Amino acid sequence: MSAEAYITRRVIERAGPRHTGFPAGPRIEEPQARTYEALFGLIDPPRDCSVHDTSRVGPAAALVSAVADLNHFYGQLLGGAMVSRSSPAHRETPDAGPLAR
Repeated sequence: MSAEAYITRRVIERAGPRHTGFPAGPRIEEPQARTYEALFGLIDPPRDCSVHDTSRVGPAAALVSAVADLNHFYGQLLGGAMVSRSSPAHRETPDAGPLAR
């Protein structure tokens, strides 16, 4: 199973966002924000580079989500709907986890 299929099935479908996924091509549908590039002020006015296929660098750069979906996802995650309620607390405890001394 591809990483995109796994993330879609285990995270996206489970959380229930409506505007989150892996675009099939370089065009991103609304309501996602547009992307502009100014190259540290060298491009004036900034150019719209919203049409850009980021999937070439893998699923981490290709996942697109609307702000409302991110808010919903974090509400689900931190509210215990996606993982146990103890998981977020465990991550926030400095002396917990595999790197604890």
